Amino acid sequence: MRLPSGPAALGALAPLLDSTIALVMVVPVGGWAAERYGGRQVWLAALALFLAGSLLCALAWDIESLIVFLVVQGVGGELMCRCCRHSSSAPPAGRSWGG
Repeated sequence: MRLPSGPAALGALAPLLDSTIALVMVVPVGGWAAERYGGRQVWLAALALFLAGSLLCALAWDIESLIVFLVVQGVGGELMCRCCRHSSSAPPAGRSWGG
């Protein structure tokens, strides 16, 4: 299978590029939000954002709306990953990792 070249290639890759850019922008925000507001609250908000994005993707009426909703879904998914990584990277308060 051959990938398109020229301007047509950007049109075909737009959903991938948009969601990747959204994910990269969320990486530093995820850890900060988990520290500031608590991992559980941020994870629940991210889950709600991901589910809303998924539902909106299913109801998308054209390709532009689908791309926007994929970005919303990607941001929610990345925030969930950030919260899981943040919560597993440090032991609970007052405890050690077992040693």
